[in-house]
Amino acid sequence: DYPSFDVEAVNKTFMEWEHHKHENIMTFRDNSYPSLMTGTPQPAHHTTWLKAMDDSMEAYLKSS
Repeated sequence: DYPSFDVEAVNKTFMEWEHHKHENIMTFRDNSYPSLMTGTPQPAHHTTWLKAMDDSMEAYLKSS
């Protein structure tokens, strides 16, 4: 019951994520990637991962 998806795009996105992780372990979480199912770009987070101390649902919903 799962929709089909582009396996090559998944691999490419993973390799890009892994490259960012090797490039800088402290900032790789700040990158965003488009949805592989819809193509919708992920919005940039309002704060860098290192400075984002509020992980509440309210803070998350406020930023989206």
